[in-house]
Amino acid sequence: MHEGEGEIHADWVLAGRALQDVWILPGIFHGTTLRIPDAARHGWHIFWSDPLHHYYGRQLGRAVGPDIVQIGRDDTGQATRWSFSDRMPDSFTWRGETADDEAGPWQLVAEFHCRRAPA
Repeated sequence: MHEGEGEIHADWVLAGRALQDVWILPGIFHGTTLRIPDAARHGWHIFWSDPLHHYYGRQLGRAVGPDIVQIGRDDTGQATRWSFSDRMPDSFTWRGETADDEAGPWQLVAEFHCRRAPA
């Protein structure tokens, strides 16, 4: 795993129909996520793009207790699970896990402890 510092910027886009975040971790990756709510599925469609590393993924995200859990596959077909936990007004923990299939077992491949920067 890598260690480092970076930035995450998030805002509503597409006339308020989607949430986009941009992850900037110099020397590690730069990427963006587009999250589109789907009321019928009680979740969000998630599209991730990291053009530098040619890594792309699609997931479906839902609330699981106090956490947000996104499960899907990357462009190689590997199962992915990303979760937002320990959510507070100014911080959260993000974990990325992979597995051969969505039944697991899951292997932790990334963990970020994020906090809001002072204004």
